[in-house]
Amino acid sequence: MPLATCRCGCGTEVTRAFAPGHALVHARNLRRRAQDGDYYARREMYEYGWALNATRTPGVRAFGFEAEFYGMSQGNAVENLRASGIDAQDDGYHHNTRPYWRVTEDGSVSGEGCELVSPVLHLSKKDDISLGRKALRAIRQNGGQINATCGLHVHHNLRGKTAIDLAETVGHWALFQPIINRVLPRSRHNGMYCQSMYDPQSWFNGVITRASSSGRAVDVRGDYFGRYHAINLQSISAHGTAEYRQHSGTLNGNKFEHWVRFTRAMHDVARIGSMQTLLDVYGGVSGVQRDMGVADMMKYLALPKATRAFYESREVELRSHSDDEGADEQACDSEPVYDENGNVWCDNCDEYHDE
Repeated sequence: MPLATCRCGCGTEVTRAFAPGHALVHARNLRRRAQDGDYYARREMYEYGWALNATRTPGVRAFGFEAEFYGMSQGNAVENLRASGIDAQDDGYHHNTRPYWRVTEDGSVSGEGCELVSPVLHLSKKDDISLGRKALRAIRQNGGQINATCGLHVHHNLRGKTAIDLAETVGHWALFQPIINRVLPRSRHNGMYCQSMYDPQSWFNGVITRASSSGRAVDVRGDYFGRYHAINLQSISAHGTAEYRQHSGTLNGNKFEHWVRFTRAMHDVARIGSMQTLLDVYGGVSGVQRDMGVADMMKYLALPKATRAFYESREVELRSHSDDEGADEQACDSEPVYDENGNVWCDNCDEYHDE
């Protein structure tokens, strides 16, 4: 006997949520509205479990990263990478993209500072994430260390982005800044080389007034945006990327992977929501920052379940260990296997844990 009418709004009486075939049609309509910035459409998609697939950015998503560390020479780091089967070179200090992995000096790191620089990788290729994990493991297991002076910097390409897209990214980041800080050590909340971004409207407007778009390219003019912010927009002119600088130094593959996925979601946020709609829903900046928690932010970004679980656990951990950079030295870093609740099975520890 019919229990209700079809949830797509067609009026058909049904015994389940949707009439046959209507869920797909409804999902397509929600997807179209969500991509136009309709927050209520995205929220409904989350309720049905459709948001992740419906808002995923199509095509190959290029990124690269730099991991700062100390504890070994550049030459030794290259030898250890090669011993792990990774094509690596120490070809001097420069900022050019190469098809191989590089190890270069880094004067901002205390001790004998080094920086591992990846070639162009692709988030849609599972092997590239595994390769990043492997490179970090080769450094860590052979003496590489990190401290509060180290950072993990991730670059995402701007292919297909417009000035509005970029404005939405920096606006959302500034809006979420106090929430993002909850999943990072205290030293990264407003560091010398990763200054926080707190005024969402100013950042949004700053990009709109200073950015130029031509076809599929976007650039930012002038020195209004300093390099040493949580998002470095000066990297656009130099490399065609936005650089996400706020993460603490790490040689832990799990932290690396989840940060890449989180920053990519922020990079693509214009596809699933507008900052202004979010402000309207929550009644302004203070409403968003007061009423949205880490779990809400991760859900808003349509992140994978495992990444959401990771950062929810990370927030709890950092409440009692606010400066935990050194914890990465002891952390386990096997390839993760997730259970149905998003927990990670670790072959080294022989148990489930969050990192």
